Amino acid sequence: MASTGKDETTGNLVTKQYRVKGPVMLMLTTTAIDVDEELLNRCLVLTVNESREQTQAIHARQRAKQTLEGLMMDNDRHSIMALHQNAQRLLKTVHVVNPYANRLTFLDDKTRTRRDHMKYLTLIRAIALLHQHQRPVRSVEHRGQRLEYIEVTKDDIALATSVKQLVQRIDHFVAHYNTNCQPFRWSATADSILEKLQRLCSRISGTGH
Repeated sequence: MASTGKDETTGNLVTKQYRVKGPVMLMLTTTAIDVDEELLNRCLVLTVNESREQTQAIHARQRAKQTLEGLMMDNDRHSIMALHQNAQRLLKTVHVVNPYANRLTFLDDKTRTRRDHMKYLTLIRAIALLHQHQRPVRSVEHRGQRLEYIEVTKDDIALATSVKQLVQRIDHFVAHYNTNCQPFRWSATADSILEKLQRLCSRISGTGH
């Protein structure tokens, strides 16, 4: 793939090419109000909270990082990251079967849901895959091959559905906000958002981090 960036020597804009193996994740930022629909249906769109309260919360977190407690929190962060990275290394390649797939429903009023539907199904599989060591490994013989797999549970679907509903609400907000842009005030604090993230991580990994 190709992207435009600054040459470290001259400072001029140059096109650089990158070769990446495997699935690729991209993070893009823009100040544009209108974003191409073909890009939107490939991404999870998040907006920036520009309220005064959020700025105050950011300032408080920045000040906290300068304290002794902040130093210890930063040290904990690196330990937690290392723990999660080691946990990911324990994951093995295994097939995931969803015995409830034919009973699931999804929005079908727009053609973009053809892609969104696959995102939803993939999210369910990813949640199940993360729990592979808590699931029995089953096997079946097919055409002389032994296929090993784990099965999706209803809890996996419930968790994925809660994320899907969040994405749908965000998309709905963006679509309506862009047609009549108005300043808005974010009611959640940084601490409340982090608490919700911690609860979500606890549900996924069982670690509480």
